[in-house]
Amino acid sequence: MEIGGATDQETTRRAYLFRSGKTLRGVATDRAGVTLPVSEEPWMFETAFDVGVNKVMPFLHDPEPILRGLDARGFYVWDDGNVNKGEGTGT
Repeated sequence: MEIGGATDQETTRRAYLFRSGKTLRGVATDRAGVTLPVSEEPWMFETAFDVGVNKVMPFLHDPEPILRGLDARGFYVWDDGNVNKGEGTGT
């Protein structure tokens, strides 16, 4: 199946979930989390997972902004308290 000109396989990648503080979460393309913002350290690794538009993820969040953040900057960060509002950043 194609999504925006890319197949499911092309839009699926390995990612790593981190937590900072009580509610801040981040996804990075590297297991060490070196691409995550240093201003929010320390980042604690939680789990590795596959992120994609048709993948079940270990948290409730739309995968498309995560994929855009990973493509643009190698990370995506959001506040767990705002997850249902779709708020987050790849900057």
